[in-house]
Amino acid sequence: MMWKRWAWLVLACGVILAASTLLLAGDLSVAISPNLDLAREEGFHLLAGHPPLTVDFSARVEESTGTVACEWDFDGDGRADSTSLDPLPFVYSTPGVYEATVRVRDAGEQEATASQRIVVIGPPDLPGWRFGLVAHLNRSYGLYRIDADAERAAELIRDLGVDVVRLDLAWSAIQPARAVYLWKDFDDVIDLAERHGFDLMPIIGFSTEWATTAENPADLADWFFAPPTVEEYAWFAYRAASRYTGRLRAWEIWSEPNAGLYWRPEPDPVQYTELLKNAYLAIKYADPSAVVVLGGLANDESLYQPEYAWVPPDAFLQAVYDQGGKPYFDVVSRHPYTHPNEGARALSARLRSFRLVMEINGDTDKPIWLTEIGYAATPDAGVTEARQSEWLIACLNAAKQMDFVTLAFWYNLRDTGLDASNWEQNLGLIAHDWSIEPDYIAYQAFIREHEP
Repeated sequence: MMWKRWAWLVLACGVILAASTLLLAGDLSVAISPNLDLAREEGFHLLAGHPPLTVDFSARVEESTGTVACEWDFDGDGRADSTSLDPLPFVYSTPGVYEATVRVRDAGEQEATASQRIVVIGPPDLPGWRFGLVAHLNRSYGLYRIDADAERAAELIRDLGVDVVRLDLAWSAIQPARAVYLWKDFDDVIDLAERHGFDLMPIIGFSTEWATTAENPADLADWFFAPPTVEEYAWFAYRAASRYTGRLRAWEIWSEPNAGLYWRPEPDPVQYTELLKNAYLAIKYADPSAVVVLGGLANDESLYQPEYAWVPPDAFLQAVYDQGGKPYFDVVSRHPYTHPNEGARALSARLRSFRLVMEINGDTDKPIWLTEIGYAATPDAGVTEARQSEWLIACLNAAKQMDFVTLAFWYNLRDTGLDASNWEQNLGLIAHDWSIEPDYIAYQAFIREHEP
């Protein structure tokens, strides 16, 4: 039996020697910078942008056994662009998605490869939506908490005939903690919309308890404060756009950032533009075909709500341009609520004034979407349900006269409460008890009348 012991010892020594050889030689590896981890910390401008886009690549090699030979192919054309681990910056001149690749080989003939995706942003592919609606279908919003109610709402939306529904993608509901993502609720809403044949356009908003500049982050209202860094918001936008690539076509960045109610403690166009730029690049990196919509700008309501700070929409839009925001949105959006007694002429005047800001800044290739428009049926304020219905048609006809307004979202599907004197509770096309109101019938008829 002695020979078996010697055989075992020789085998064991061989294994030990082999393991020692692997530990000494190591496995050659290479990593590229910039990469997704760096973009998360410093911004997606490192990986995405409009042409000409300059990217400053470098490669880090580990576990080599000596001098390293290196070859870069920055644009995937099969030709070597550099043989340096720290090459000169490369300029991408044509829109597209590129795979930058580096291959290294060391003196021990080990080889390793790494790749990094780069997105050079091209012109937007705008969806052909014509009619929209705001409907808070998410369970977290509270109006359609049970599946049967959500299904019922979706059937009404389908029968209405709109192309797209605008709703919140609530950061606080999806990511209640830094390492926690709860997508199921929104997954279910997308499934619901797809079953019933309409698209969704989410608003990415607002901040969340673990990522807000509010003093009392546990207070829901304080989530309207900006996040502590624009990179945190952009990373969430990237995660959302990555998850829903091919299922969601457009994303709105915040809502009413010119109103102190929704950007606290007061509107800050400089801060908002930085948020917009970072989110735009993050979304385009995730899904180059996605459309990015400027957060819908509200009227200046400082006369009626002096407790909040306001920046007039025209002035806010100009400030976005002044901060270099022009390349970082594909659509301008506006919330031009106007009392029916003011008439369609007042509505048109507001929109033409807003369009003038775009003309002054050479930005007339972009459309304006009315991401909220409507008026509450509150008889105390002189607006009956019949008047609300007439106003809906007047608004849509006024928008049709302005070729730069290509889409309107009526606000909203269902009344949120039962108080007939409460403005916020009476904006729906259907009553809180699900009964059909005249404006639903009017909108449905208008859509059918204008079918292509």
